[in-house]
Amino acid sequence: MLYATALFSISYFFPFSIPSLLLLSLLVLQDDQVDKRVNTNGVRIIQHIDDGDDNDRILALWLFLSSSTTGYSLFFFSFLLLSVFLFFAPMAVQHPP
Repeated sequence: MLYATALFSISYFFPFSIPSLLLLSLLVLQDDQVDKRVNTNGVRIIQHIDDGDDNDRILALWLFLSSSTTGYSLFFFSFLLLSVFLFFAPMAVQHPP
């Protein structure tokens, strides 16, 4: 219950910090393999060196989602749903008397 409350508070009051921290950690880990460019809209485009790995596409998709408004909305909505589920799930379990 405490975990669900903490997760709900974090996702409700700091919806932008969690994706930003994860994005920053990905950039730090992959910094030597990426070429960073910014387009005219200010959205960061990360072009990974093509070595035939599927992680390139996953990294590009992750960075696109976490750098766009749609991505922030999706992250906020998913954390909110997870928090609500974790908060109400223990109440749905019926304990024997």
